[in-house]
Amino acid sequence: VKCVWIPNVLDEINDKPLKNINHNLISIGRLSSEKGFDELIDVIGILRRDIKDIHLDLIGGGKLHKALQSKINNLNLNNNITMHGFKSKEAIDKIIRNDSLYVMTSHTESFGLVLVEAMSYGLPCIAFDSAEGAKDLIKQKELLITNRNKEEMANKIKELLDNKKEMLKIGEENHQNCQRYLLKNVKKDWIKLLEEG
Repeated sequence: VKCVWIPNVLDEINDKPLKNINHNLISIGRLSSEKGFDELIDVIGILRRDIKDIHLDLIGGGKLHKALQSKINNLNLNNNITMHGFKSKEAIDKIIRNDSLYVMTSHTESFGLVLVEAMSYGLPCIAFDSAEGAKDLIKQKELLITNRNKEEMANKIKELLDNKKEMLKIGEENHQNCQRYLLKNVKKDWIKLLEEG
């Protein structure tokens, strides 16, 4: 059986990559167990040991909202993590423009359109490599953390935040690479497929 893979698309991308150099991180997704947000909270706790003003914008609604908020409270991370709940695309746009790095802690993930959307703003992205889709999208393989190692992820995030030049370089690479997923470019794959059919 012949199979053809054609990705999801972006409607548009930010004109220029953001050049934020701050300690603000972002993650977006349903608040459900497969997204691994409980482990992301642990990662923020580890980071706070060395970066007191580390901050995570956690966007999404779901059944684990109360449990995750309770964990944040228990770890005294209320000043470091903001749970925004579900937000519109316009509201997310306003929030992400204040962030420097996208973090994915999903146990599994297919294509991961949210990564491409973060890249469209010129954000570096880091993920656990258990999210299979992230392996195809994140070109900087050192930013794919093996064995869901939270300490390693925290260390790599700190290393990135301490290296402004590298952050900007990766952001520009991501902004360039994500143009592959613009509708006008993916449309060519569909036209080619239909013409061959």
